[in-house]
Amino acid sequence: MLRNIKIIIITVLVTLSGALGILEWRRSVVRADALTELNYNWSGYKTEKAKTEAVIKANAVIEQNRSFFDFSNSGASEDEMLIRQNQKTGQWELVR
Repeated sequence: MLRNIKIIIITVLVTLSGALGILEWRRSVVRADALTELNYNWSGYKTEKAKTEAVIKANAVIEQNRSFFDFSNSGASEDEMLIRQNQKTGQWELVR
């Protein structure tokens, strides 16, 4: 009986860790896609308003898909951007 309980507990833990791994992977793909889309379309934005909207959208997508293990801040404020533009390359990147 005790052996069966141990097997059930181990099975549940392995299943939960696998599910968490899949969720983390999916979140990382969404964050990367948001930055890729922003960088790809950046030269096509003609107005400052369009550029600002694109940056805010990318920042919101990244915020919504933050890692479960990112405990640095509970949420983004208007003054805190999760992405920045690299001055040398002009590409947008995550703030570490």
